Amino acid sequence: MKKTISTIIFSGTVASILFLASCKKQEIGVYNSGRYLQFVTPFQDSISFSFFYHLGKNEVTIGMPVKLIGQLFSEDQQYTVEALLSEGTATAANYSLPAAQVFRKGVTRDTAWITVKNTPGLETSNLRLVLHLKGGSQIEPGQTEATYKIIRLTASVSKPTWWDSNMDLYYLGRYSEKKFRKFMEVTGVGDLEPLNNNQRLIYFLQFKYYLINQKQNGTPVYMEDGADMLSTVPLLG
Repeated sequence: MKKTISTIIFSGTVASILFLASCKKQEIGVYNSGRYLQFVTPFQDSISFSFFYHLGKNEVTIGMPVKLIGQLFSEDQQYTVEALLSEGTATAANYSLPAAQVFRKGVTRDTAWITVKNTPGLETSNLRLVLHLKGGSQIEPGQTEATYKIIRLTASVSKPTWWDSNMDLYYLGRYSEKKFRKFMEVTGVGDLEPLNNNQRLIYFLQFKYYLINQKQNGTPVYMEDGADMLSTVPLLG
């Protein structure tokens, strides 16, 4: 069985990654000629990260899923992930990478790690950090399009991905920056992506009870347009 990989060209001047229309093709024997390591998703699926969702933290470690193509390892294997600073807008002050990543024996999927760092000015900027997954002594990089990863780094506020249409209809109601800031102030959390529904519900109820208490105390919280914030929260309970 064979897979085809394409050469990627980085353009530092336009800050993008392009595939050539007529690109050089390489063939790798997936099961017969070695082991290959790559990110689970291609570089087009960039990671968007904002320190706004991580109150009080200036450093956060991010996991990037990787997968093995080929036979399992009988021993842990080391490989490296490097930052291509010339291809992005982030600096060395915005991240740290371990000298070596470890792919564990006996598994087909594992995680590469990077620590991202908050720096002055991120509240009003969006930096791009380009990473390249390299091989090791017993492992080679896999499909080219899946050996690069882009992290978009900021500290600005924006509607989080977990605040979807279900949030609008059944839980927190319509999004606004003021409501989101108040939610984070009350609960102490902003990134609910890793949490399951029961864990999220605890925070949603905490927020609603806060709004109820504020209204009962004669100090209701209002939206930007003057609407009672409690009236915009459809959550039952």
